[in-house]
Amino acid sequence: MRLAAVVRPSIFRLVSYASIVSAFLMASSSVTTSGGRANAAPDCSRPLVVGVHGVGEGPDEYGSGNPSAPLNDTIKRLRNLQTARKSPEAEALFLRYPTISAHTLADLGFWGNGSFFAAVKNASRGLDREVSRARKACPDRRIALVGYSLGAWIIDDYLAGQDTAAQQRAISAVVLYGDPEWPIPSPGGLAREFGHVHISPYKPQWLRERFLSMCLPHDVVCNAGHDTAGARVQQLAACVAGLPGCAHRRYQLDGVTRRGAQALFGWTGGGGPQK
Repeated sequence: MRLAAVVRPSIFRLVSYASIVSAFLMASSSVTTSGGRANAAPDCSRPLVVGVHGVGEGPDEYGSGNPSAPLNDTIKRLRNLQTARKSPEAEALFLRYPTISAHTLADLGFWGNGSFFAAVKNASRGLDREVSRARKACPDRRIALVGYSLGAWIIDDYLAGQDTAAQQRAISAVVLYGDPEWPIPSPGGLAREFGHVHISPYKPQWLRERFLSMCLPHDVVCNAGHDTAGARVQQLAACVAGLPGCAHRRYQLDGVTRRGAQALFGWTGGGGPQK
């Protein structure tokens, strides 16, 4: 996947924190998929895909709001592949954590405020509880994590804490879109530009080929992607306005989610026990 050149952090003097934060806003899909905790006993033959949403999206801690379009589209495409191959259909669970608005992040001072990082840590701990609960119910079930934007960064934090063989065995695959911790080219995404790195190396050795992270060219969240400050400002403006030119909104439109679904199918599509 082609990557554009990095813009140095000095360009952030040209735009407000509110504009940078607003670049995280995504269009939500009107299609709803299963999420939250099911009361019935789980079907352990079905792979479980845990989705983690971004800023301004749901479900929140009360289960309100729709998942982001990239997460919805990935799961729809995965299920289509499973149906065509007569494989067990994946169950989808979307992590419930407080929806953070762009305005709230701007008030917190974005990356420089401890409250923001505490929210990321809390969501990461919530993800750990959901994975542990799923593994307890079905010890050999295949579990995949899919994260978008801030959700991808939360998954990064979760992966950084998985340091035992039992913890690592719990995860079959990871697919990330628009991750602020994207590392290439240096300094990479916004999290790295501001010096906040959770996982090193970026691709955990224990996941090997079962880790896929994708960043579209000119996505201002995961990669600076522009040679001039003016181009960066234009991209931010497109994201804030919800225009088609915003690369960070295009993961479900540019075939990226198709690649994510295909990878998930290859790693989890057949169901069966985790090896």
